[in-house]
Amino acid sequence: MSTKWYIDGLKTNKVVDIKLVKHLIALRVHLSTAQLALIQDFVGDEKGLDVLGQLLAGLVGKGGKKNLGEVENTVLLETVKCFRVLLNTDVGFTPLPVTP
Repeated sequence: MSTKWYIDGLKTNKVVDIKLVKHLIALRVHLSTAQLALIQDFVGDEKGLDVLGQLLAGLVGKGGKKNLGEVENTVLLETVKCFRVLLNTDVGFTPLPVTP
C-alpha cells in the first residue's frame, strides 16, 4: 500500500468507527516496518503528521470535556501509537540544540 492510500483513508473516514481503527492499525504496522523513503514520503509529501494531528484534535480538541466511547478511545490510542512510530525514526525531526 502507498502512503497516499493511507492518507486518503484517514481523510475520507469522517466517522470514528472500527474501520478507522483497523486503518490506523494497518498504518502503524506499515510505518513500523517501512523503509525510510516511505516514511519520508508520509511525513513530507503526503503531510501525514498534519492528517494525524487533525484526527487527534478532533478527538480531544474540546479540552477533554467530551467523554469518548470505546471505539473513539481506541482510535485515539492508535493515533498516538502512529505518532510514536514516527517519532522513533530520524525522518524530518531535527533535535533542538542543547545549550549549556
